[in-house]
Amino acid sequence: MTSGRCRCQSSLADQPLNDLSDAALVRAIEDNLFAFWGRLFTCSRMTEDGGETMMRFVSGIPFPLLNGIMRAKLPPDDGAIAAALAPIIERKLPMMVWTGPQTTPPDLGERLVRMGFHADSMPGMAVDLKLLLDEPGAGPGLMIAPASDDDMSDYSRVLGESFGVPAFALEPMTEMLAEIAGPDLVHYIARIDGEAIATSCVMLSDGVAGIYNVATVAAARGKGIGRTITLAPLLEAKRRGYRAGILHASKMGQPVYERMGFREYCRIGEYVWMPPSSA
Repeated sequence: MTSGRCRCQSSLADQPLNDLSDAALVRAIEDNLFAFWGRLFTCSRMTEDGGETMMRFVSGIPFPLLNGIMRAKLPPDDGAIAAALAPIIERKLPMMVWTGPQTTPPDLGERLVRMGFHADSMPGMAVDLKLLLDEPGAGPGLMIAPASDDDMSDYSRVLGESFGVPAFALEPMTEMLAEIAGPDLVHYIARIDGEAIATSCVMLSDGVAGIYNVATVAAARGKGIGRTITLAPLLEAKRRGYRAGILHASKMGQPVYERMGFREYCRIGEYVWMPPSSA
């Protein structure tokens, strides 16, 4: 597995969350998400600042996922919010602001929309891992394993095809994903007859197993492979003593996760700004 060379602290001392109350899971859903992306944003291609009021990250790559703000703790003042956004907007870089239940001000999303951001959201979901049972693989010949450094080009190709990531962003994203891997953040890849067809990733942080980068190439969809590539890291986390799994679902993935036992606990906002010349 990749050695993990990012400028961040490992969460190897992370202790499984035993409190599975709604309030505890909502916090974990948000905190694990920001831990995962925060891990990515502290890699060598990124600059990150903001202090205690936010995490502001800038890659310089003109792709909204790679520039933006999360963990906002800003005053309810449009001037202060505009000042927080200014270092990215002034560079005319596409950006994304993430919001969650702990974001302040609570109406940050509404304020961003008035400033010209496009709004979207995704459900934050969780499952009690004791409800997950080992199941046979989705079809003969399917092999799922942690991704090595040599697997990362195939891993990124699957991500790019599945999510429509442009080529200019895919290469640096691949380098960053390889850089952040470690014992507590493991990428998984699924192959049939040696051909990479699906990916996922697990982040063990904030007491839960967070699932990310679930992707299946178009030709392999509808065969249960997405479910299987999601289940594999969750079962490994269960064996390591974790009690809860969390994820943030796309519209396509949500019905699959609901059938696995996940349920929605909160919404995570995604607010995208594009420079006028690229909108």
